[in-house]
Amino acid sequence: MLSADQNQNHQPPATRSLHVVMVLAIAVTAGSLDQISKWIAASVLTPGQPLPVISDWVNLDLRTNPHGAFGLFANLPDTLRLPVLLALGLLAILAVVAFSVRTLGRTKPILISLGLILGGAVSNLTDRALRGEVLDFIDIRLSQQIHWPTFNLADVTITVGSLILIAVLLKTGTLGGFTMNKKRTMKAAARNNRGMTLIEIMVVIAILGMMGTLITVFFVEQQDQAKVDSTLIQMHNIEDALEAFRIRHGAYPSTEEGLNILVTKRIMKELPKDMWKNEFQYVRHSARSYTLKSFGGDGASGGEEIDKDLLLEQ
Repeated sequence: MLSADQNQNHQPPATRSLHVVMVLAIAVTAGSLDQISKWIAASVLTPGQPLPVISDWVNLDLRTNPHGAFGLFANLPDTLRLPVLLALGLLAILAVVAFSVRTLGRTKPILISLGLILGGAVSNLTDRALRGEVLDFIDIRLSQQIHWPTFNLADVTITVGSLILIAVLLKTGTLGGFTMNKKRTMKAAARNNRGMTLIEIMVVIAILGMMGTLITVFFVEQQDQAKVDSTLIQMHNIEDALEAFRIRHGAYPSTEEGLNILVTKRIMKELPKDMWKNEFQYVRHSARSYTLKSFGGDGASGGEEIDKDLLLEQ
């Protein structure tokens, strides 16, 4: 029985060419569909105005991501961040291709996975090269507490391709010429004793890291949303206290009096802070109107996502 490397070496040129064409065809199709969907989303959608598709569960919400996954490299200057992300993306593609072709052979599942990964990765890299950021628009929210980060079709193809790659690896039990089947361990080692190369180890770590990042992003997103929800609850508690003050005194506290007067008048036992340990901002516009604000995660005016200001106006 031939090993993965030996099987590749005995493939006729026509078969190898057909495999290359198959990978490229899948990659071009996946990348083209992603770019077309992004063009449609950019033409139809307005940032900050989600379009419901399936109740509140699935929305089309146009967003951009100039950083890496999980906000990586956010502090790098734009002139340096883009080349770094492009270089890392290309290295990841080359590593996955080298690992897959070398250790698992060019079977159809591997060719499909490579095409999906290449198409999605190249499409997102194209976004970074042309726009300096990646365009996302698919938003899934199973509940107020379960909200997956916004993504695009390229992310879907990369994820599906990676899952196929991992499934084939687990099914075949082949890694660097060794097998996970104990009965075949010695035979596999005898015909190929090269072991795990550095690039194979790096790619395995990269795949595990990618899956870990997806899980981490999910749970961090839930933690961030929980902070937002808790801050809004605190703001509504202050709103109730301000209303009680207005009923007693005929008007809301002045800006100069601030929220501390709610404690002084014993309407509240203590003045809460937002979930980022920052004080709420209060401005009275008239006897019957005011604005209550939290600056969000960054503690500064403006921002997006978790750093977006939270407003309550009366």
